[in-house]
Amino acid sequence: MIGMILAAGRGTRLGSLTEQTPKCLVQAGGKTLIEHAMQRLVSAGVNEIVVNLHHLSAVVEKFLDTNPFPGVIIHRSYEPELYETGGGVKAAARWLVGKNNSVPFLVHNADVYTTFQLEQLRLDHANSKASATLLVVEKPSQRGLLVDSNSRVCGWVGKDFRRVIHDASDLRLVNFCGIQICNQEVLDWMQPLGQHFSIIEAYMAGLVAGKTVRIMTLPAEQRWFDVGTPERLKILQEFLEPN
Repeated sequence: MIGMILAAGRGTRLGSLTEQTPKCLVQAGGKTLIEHAMQRLVSAGVNEIVVNLHHLSAVVEKFLDTNPFPGVIIHRSYEPELYETGGGVKAAARWLVGKNNSVPFLVHNADVYTTFQLEQLRLDHANSKASATLLVVEKPSQRGLLVDSNSRVCGWVGKDFRRVIHDASDLRLVNFCGIQICNQEVLDWMQPLGQHFSIIEAYMAGLVAGKTVRIMTLPAEQRWFDVGTPERLKILQEFLEPN
């Protein structure tokens, strides 16, 4: 099974911390964020991982060269400019297709951490008829994915827009965790979208085409951290390194 870690971003919300250190190499609990993501992917059955590179790419490359992950093949997808999450996946399609086009692939943002075992996400997706399954958290928000009571994604709400593809009386907002599993047909949805786009735009294109995108809600007993800011990084560090 193939996975991808989205690690190309500049990490500007982390301030001076990422001026010399790539976001994916920031440490928490004695390991870099990319190592934590790799461990989660491998535990779900991944044996090939694509890492997209842009900001301080040479530093990330050196780390990957000097810290091999046993039993895992690492591919590097270079972006001369940031392609965003969807564009990054699209640019890495030649690796994600793999040898068997019926096998789904996992995508994991480098700047998120979870205690959740992704094997459960893989099994949940395998038992569904969805083209993609997105891990989400349920919490009050003014932005996020619009989903119905059957866990189907129906739209998307941003800072200044609300896009509803499938309207329903029971729509609610959930927050996407930056972790997902996709059938390879999702790569086809990306073809008309150019080079720079969010992966959520690809999912909206799939919905327009009549495809199904589902959510899996993070169980209440599991933890998820967005470590995009110094304050949130500190929370994760304190969780992994209790006094």
